[in-house]
Amino acid sequence: MQPTSLIIPETILAVCIGNQNRSPTLEEYIFRKLIKRGYKVEKDPTLTRVKGKIIISSSGVVAGKTARQFTREQGDRADLILAVEKAITYCLNKNYSQPLEKIRTLEIYDIYDDDPQGLVRELDLQVLPILDEFYPRG
Repeated sequence: MQPTSLIIPETILAVCIGNQNRSPTLEEYIFRKLIKRGYKVEKDPTLTRVKGKIIISSSGVVAGKTARQFTREQGDRADLILAVEKAITYCLNKNYSQPLEKIRTLEIYDIYDDDPQGLVRELDLQVLPILDEFYPRG
């Protein structure tokens, strides 16, 4: 079990390898779920804090030309980082000095290109418990 925090995250960052599919989908998923729960949520790639709002973004550790590249500064601004697989957690910790205490490791592998509903089902299984921990349902 990964460490938990009593602090409610005000900034959430979803991270995958290339920021093409999984992390942007995760960003949108969290955005919609929190809006539905009655929270004020905003998307902002810089993770600039706004009082009274939850700020979310996504990036990739090896992002291409059209994707957002993860930076240490972005990671430092995040209260909660959702890494889509163990290798991402390792990379964030070792290469970008992100503390394991603020990273939650998911097991969402890059197999959902032709099955977006399968990805959403996997997000329901793995992400809803994390959201429930910090952001109670209305």
